[in-house]
Amino acid sequence: MLALAQRGAALRVTLNRIGKAVACGLIACLAALLPDSGAWSKNATSQNATSQNASGQNRPGRVANDIPESAFVRQSGSNADAIRANLQRIRLPAGFAIQLYAIVPGARHMAVAPSAPMLFVGTYRSTVWAVSDRNRDGVADEVKPFASGLNLTIPNGVCWHRDGSLLVVELNRVLRFPAAERTYDDAELAVHETVAQGKLIPVAEESPNHGARTCRVGQDGKLYITLGQPYNVQPQEKIALYER
Repeated sequence: MLALAQRGAALRVTLNRIGKAVACGLIACLAALLPDSGAWSKNATSQNATSQNASGQNRPGRVANDIPESAFVRQSGSNADAIRANLQRIRLPAGFAIQLYAIVPGARHMAVAPSAPMLFVGTYRSTVWAVSDRNRDGVADEVKPFASGLNLTIPNGVCWHRDGSLLVVELNRVLRFPAAERTYDDAELAVHETVAQGKLIPVAEESPNHGARTCRVGQDGKLYITLGQPYNVQPQEKIALYER
């Protein structure tokens, strides 16, 4: 199953004849070692502050995740009907099928849960969406905001660490949510600040231009993050900075 995002709708394409998934490489990346231990948090803000236990190890902070039903995204109606009608016009090779999986506003990058029937969707705005298919029928039953108590800035990059944690990469911060596929319905979530606000890139270089990060955890246990510069052609005085 290959998941695609197009015009705010997550689409499901069933590949009956292709057994291998091919992932494209990242060109400009930041590699940061991710420890297997729980001591990832540093310089935490009051929004998701960490504390220490008796042995001095960092513990995750807590963030509100109490989502009213009014914030859920409606999965039926004229918008869904129009998308389904458009999908009928797509011509596919024999053995392929396509159908609407979910209506997800601003959908960009997705992280499919390792075991639960759900996924997380990053956006260019201020929301990460939790999309669940509770009855496992191949169509999303529920789309709602995730970690509503956080103020997120371009949380485009979402990916999984091998310990089951969800990583969310913003414009200038990286957050880690332990066991997110099991706790995303909870009223409160554990969260680590893996890279503190303002520490991913120099604050002076923050810009919405080319600021939507993507991420992937490699087999080497490192987190790879794309870092696009905010210019198509950078000023002469910025060349040395961006080369570093």
